[in-house]
Amino acid sequence: MKKLLLIINFLVLILSLIIYAFTDLVDLTMLLVLFILGLELIFFLIYKYYGNIFNEKNELEKNEFEKQIRLIKNELDKKNNQLNLISNFTGQGLILIYKNGNLGYLNELAITFLDLVINEDLTYYSKIRDIKIKEQIEKTFKEQKMIKNEYMINHKHLEVKTFPYVLDEDEHVLILIDNLTEKIQLQHMKRDFFSFAGHELKTPITVLKGYAELINSEIVNEDEAKKLSGKMIELTDYMTLFVDDMLMLSRLEVFFDEPLEDVYVKTIILDVIDNLYDLLTSKNIKINLTGDDYLIKADKRDIYKLFRNLIENAIKYNKENGLISINISKHINKTKIEIKDTGKGIPYTEIDRIFERFYRINETRKTPGTGLGLAIVKHIVNKYSGTIQVESKEDLYSIFTVII
Repeated sequence: MKKLLLIINFLVLILSLIIYAFTDLVDLTMLLVLFILGLELIFFLIYKYYGNIFNEKNELEKNEFEKQIRLIKNELDKKNNQLNLISNFTGQGLILIYKNGNLGYLNELAITFLDLVINEDLTYYSKIRDIKIKEQIEKTFKEQKMIKNEYMINHKHLEVKTFPYVLDEDEHVLILIDNLTEKIQLQHMKRDFFSFAGHELKTPITVLKGYAELINSEIVNEDEAKKLSGKMIELTDYMTLFVDDMLMLSRLEVFFDEPLEDVYVKTIILDVIDNLYDLLTSKNIKINLTGDDYLIKADKRDIYKLFRNLIENAIKYNKENGLISINISKHINKTKIEIKDTGKGIPYTEIDRIFERFYRINETRKTPGTGLGLAIVKHIVNKYSGTIQVESKEDLYSIFTVII
């Protein structure tokens, strides 16, 4: 509307000047009108000129202000990401709570450990699900002392410490969360390991001592002594194998870079079969080996032990005059080895436990062995980021499929 009026005034001024120039119909009123219109035009031009400068200045200041805001926001985001990285790297969940109950900070591990509720509410009451942890926080605010408790949340054993502190006269509570699950599992594993190991070694040592005392006391004759010494050799062989298996497990559990070499899978399997020839012939078991000799990068000792344990089990738990079928094939960028026997099979309820240390199916306990073979197999497969699957039907067959 203002622009339209200025245009009209400008046209009137031009028209008046034309009339003034070419006619004598000009009086004092007309001159006054012309003067006013001229002033208005001058003021308009001045406003237009300085208004543009002012707007440009405002636009520049606005852009600069927005730029500073973006820089500050980017810097805050960067600092927050750094804090998240550092706090997550420590392996601890971290939460900061203000006196009013709002969350000042929490990292990703805290969200994962406590399974926090994701919502827009900033208070810890709405995010923390466990009532006992909420009570621990309230107690820390009230008593102003550190409190430590342990909780089981989503099958995770968590240690939660709450620390009170005052910052700028405001009360806060800092929460540190440690996941103790692996540590406790390792403690249980060590306890079970030494318990089982002691039990497994105690029996043969007791028997050895008894045989030695009989021979030493000359209670037995020469033939009986020779027979007992043979049994003693068998027991010492068993204990040697047992210790070797334990050392193998210990080596596999310590993750460190080892020099890898070219290992041909079929060649290793043929070496295993050759070394188990006497055991095969004792039960008249045939082996059918098919597939190409694929190359993998590994420690030769690991791959030999892997197939030695699997094939030896396939022989031990097979039937007389049975068959073992071994097929080697390519599976994407890995090698797939399938070992099938015609043996006793594994009860469905036992399959999930056969890779545990010292676990042996009741019906097979009379078969000689350390109970560590399949545990070693599982560790070797895991070491090379592979997989192992078991399929079995009782009194028909068992199939172990390794992809490595």
